[in-house]
Parts: sequence; structure tokens; C-alpha cells
Amino acid sequence: MGFTDYFGDTPRARLLDFLGDHPLSDYSITEMAEKSDVSRPTVYDELPELQRLGMIKQTRTLGNSRLFQIDTDHSVVQEILSQDMTRAREEAEDLTPNLDE
Repeated sequence: MGFTDYFGDTPRARLLDFLGDHPLSDYSITEMAEKSDVSRPTVYDELPELQRLGMIKQTRTLGNSRLFQIDTDHSVVQEILSQDMTRAREEAEDLTPNLDE
């Protein structure tokens, strides 16, 4: 279950979905916009609220670009990522032939 499953197909949920798929990486605003199919102005609009909620964090500055990643310490983020991993594991098991038969 990704963020769009819980919050609908909104720009905020698409940003969180993208970042949640890559929790160890950080991205510039341009990269987040391109990879989550959200316009740059919308990313700029969403960032302050997502930071205020503690769901994403700024990790560093690279040149003139600020980089962000999902905050895996946030309880809602943890729960959704856990559900997403469980679903992926179950789907993989369904695709794997039963070797005991």
C-alpha cells in the first residue's frame, strides 16, 4: 500500500510515493518533480507542509540545490512503508513457484 492508496492520487501523495520507493536517497526539487510527475511549482508549494508534518527532511545542499528525502522516523511513513513491503513480499511469494511440491 503506497501513499496514493491511502491519500489518493494527489501531488503530495505522488511525492511521498516516489520518495518512499527510495528511502535511502535524497533528491533535488527538479528530480522530485520529474520522477513523481508533479510540477516544480507544486513541489515548491508542498515542501513546507511536508517538512512541517515531519514526513520529509532536507538532507543537504549541493551547489544551489536543496536535497530532500522521506523521513523514515515518522510514524505514518513507517507504517505505510511497512505495509508496502508486506504487500510486495506477498506478491513475490505468489509469483515464486512452490519448490516443496
